[in-house]
Amino acid sequence: MTEPRSPKRRVTARAAAVVLLASIAVSSPAGAAETFTVHVTQMEDLKQVFATVRSKDLIEARVRTPGTVVTLKVDEGVEVQPGQLLATVADPKIALRIKAADAQIVALESRLTTAGLDFERAEQLLKRGVTPQARVDQLRTALDVARNELAAARAERQVAEEQASEGQVLAPAAGRVLKVPVTSGSVVMAGESVATIAANAYLLRLELPERHARFMRAGDTLRVGARGLSVADTATPVGVAGSATPSGVAGSATPSGVAGSATPSGVAGSATVSGKIVQVYPELQGGRVIADAEAPGLGDYFVGERARVWISAGKRPGVVVPTGFVFARFGLDFVAVKGSDGKPVDVVVQRGSAAALDGGGDGVEILAGLAAGDVIVKPEVTR
Repeated sequence: MTEPRSPKRRVTARAAAVVLLASIAVSSPAGAAETFTVHVTQMEDLKQVFATVRSKDLIEARVRTPGTVVTLKVDEGVEVQPGQLLATVADPKIALRIKAADAQIVALESRLTTAGLDFERAEQLLKRGVTPQARVDQLRTALDVARNELAAARAERQVAEEQASEGQVLAPAAGRVLKVPVTSGSVVMAGESVATIAANAYLLRLELPERHARFMRAGDTLRVGARGLSVADTATPVGVAGSATPSGVAGSATPSGVAGSATPSGVAGSATVSGKIVQVYPELQGGRVIADAEAPGLGDYFVGERARVWISAGKRPGVVVPTGFVFARFGLDFVAVKGSDGKPVDVVVQRGSAAALDGGGDGVEILAGLAAGDVIVKPEVTR
């Protein structure tokens, strides 16, 4: 009879089979595998800074005539459109002037009617030879004077009506109301402001150290981070975009001196939006260069709210490889480098942030472990 195998022998045979399969998987031929030649490329050296949301224009909705604020139809934070009624200012003297003008017009209309009848009667008498020509000319002049006085009175009434309509304070432009310094019942003078409106679009105001002045130009692109600062955002060191921590290694620190030079952390998806610098002011203020940038999606921000922005601080050399060529094992990041004999050798690398390849596509920056000219092989199976 055959002697049964001991448990120890069965375990040893199983372990040997596992080792054999692993060696086959690692040393599988890579002739048909996709390769990538490593080269040094010039990358944007992105720096994380803070920008403040500002209005492009601050417009005052001013009163055109003195009086008392009768109605106030606007409050802080309200969106307004051009021509929208914000407040009504009334002056009791204007109403009295309109009543006086109405009474004067009635009197002048009666006077004009009488002058017209007198002139017609004089013309009839002139035809009969009863009245002289001088009398007719005198009555004609009186009729013209009455007609002109009536026209002047009506014009004066229109002036009073226009002054009354000027008591309506209208929004001069579309925007958001920032400040309303008056209340209903307030007495205002001509030229006083009823509301301060942040008109048109919002801008990002950047105030950067003087050393950035030589890198900033109008038309340069920038990245605007998601609104608000979460716990994860505050944990990332300022100036370090993304994480240089190897995949799978919890708590590994970002190497010192690694500036945020790749795409900001979390750029994949909708975490950031692209913007553009529209103006760089030529005067330094307190050792800082001032610039304005435009970016979409700022309409619901608070004026004065801070936003995270990544700007270019020049270019620097770096190595970017396709994302699919980097794989993780035992808490470390690896790439398969083709050796002199054509066989791939797994090399430990230090992963940086996400970055775009020269020809387009998703890539990742390699901070250490590769050199220009290395040929790396895309793994055929997950390792």
